[in-house]
Amino acid sequence: MNLTTIKDISERFGVVPGFSDNNAGIEASLIAAAAGAAVIEKHLILNRKDGGPDAGFSVEPGEFKIMVEKLKKGEMPEESKIKIGLGRVHYGPASATEEHNKRFRRSLFVAKDIKKGERFSPENVRSVRPAFGLDTKHFDEVVGRVASADIEFGTPLSWDLIEKEENHEV
Repeated sequence: MNLTTIKDISERFGVVPGFSDNNAGIEASLIAAAAGAAVIEKHLILNRKDGGPDAGFSVEPGEFKIMVEKLKKGEMPEESKIKIGLGRVHYGPASATEEHNKRFRRSLFVAKDIKKGERFSPENVRSVRPAFGLDTKHFDEVVGRVASADIEFGTPLSWDLIEKEENHEV
C-alpha cells in the first residue's frame, strides 16, 4: 500500500497527513496511523449483509469500535502485514486497476443546457461521477467564466468549452 508515502507527504508538503482506507478490515488503518497518519477515513456500514457498493470494505459499528480502541492504544497487526503495507514512497496509481478506477472519481459536468456566451454557475455546473470532465478542483475557476460554444446537459466540462481570459492559462 506504500504507506511510507504518508511521512513523505507530511515532510514534503508540511501538512497533517491522513489516510482514506478503502480496504477490508482494520489493519491498513492501524498501519497508516503507525506510519504517521493523523486522520483516518474509514467507511462505516450498519450491517454489511444489507449490501451496497462499499459493503465489502466497510466496517460495522463493532469493528469500528475495535479499530478506534486499537488506534488509541497504538496496537498493530502482525509484523509481516506491516512490512507489506509500508512499501515505498510512491505517488499516483499503484497498478493498472487503480488507474482504471480513477474514472469513479468526481469531475465537472454541465448540469443544464448552456448557450455560447452564457456564464458558468453553480446551477449549470456540477461535480459528478465519472471523472471524464475537468477535475473538481477547478470549480471556482470555472464559475463566472463564459461558455465558448453551446453545450448540452450531461457534457463533461473541458477547457476548450470555456472562453480563455486574459492573463489566465488553461
